[in-house]
Order: sequence, then structure tokens, then C-alpha cells
Amino acid sequence: ELPQFTINPPARLEVGSHRNITVPCQATGDPQPTVTWVKENGPLPYGRSNVSEDGTLQIWNANEEDSGTYTCRASSNEMITKQAISTMELVIDKRGNFI
Repeated sequence: ELPQFTINPPARLEVGSHRNITVPCQATGDPQPTVTWVKENGPLPYGRSNVSEDGTLQIWNANEEDSGTYTCRASSNEMITKQAISTMELVIDKRGNFI
């Protein structure tokens, strides 16, 4: 069964720099899918990010380099033949104008 998202990340998220970010991404399926996050053109922020077991992405002390396209992927097996994806554009404002 193809995984289905029960909670999608927002299509675009704008936050001020030096903020902590929490972005949920949850899916259901049979078997229960594994949710992972990847950042386009680079790794997730090293030492400042975590993906919890329920698929929530956390980034601490966000900075401009963290801006970019992030993809949440729900996979039902190790071969990733059954998967669903959802993307989010993250924009970090160095002036801190966003919440």
C-alpha cells in the first residue's frame, strides 16, 4: 500500500534567523512507513537538526545557509519502491523579521 501523508509540511516556511524550527511530517500505510527528510543540494544542518521517530524535522538556531528545499519522504520498505514525497521551501531571514 502506498504511504499516505496524514500531516504534510507547509509548502513554504519563512522564519527569522537564530530561531528553532519544528516541522511535522507524518504518514500512514501498511506496513507503517518510515519518514525521512533530505535537503536539496546539501545535508541537513549538521549538529543542529534531528528527525524524530514520528517524522518531525527540528532545526535549532536556524541560519541563512539552512534556507532551501527540503523533502519529506515516506517509504514503506527498504527498497523505496513504495513512497510518497512532500516538499517545503524554507526561507531564513537574517534580519529576523519573520516569526
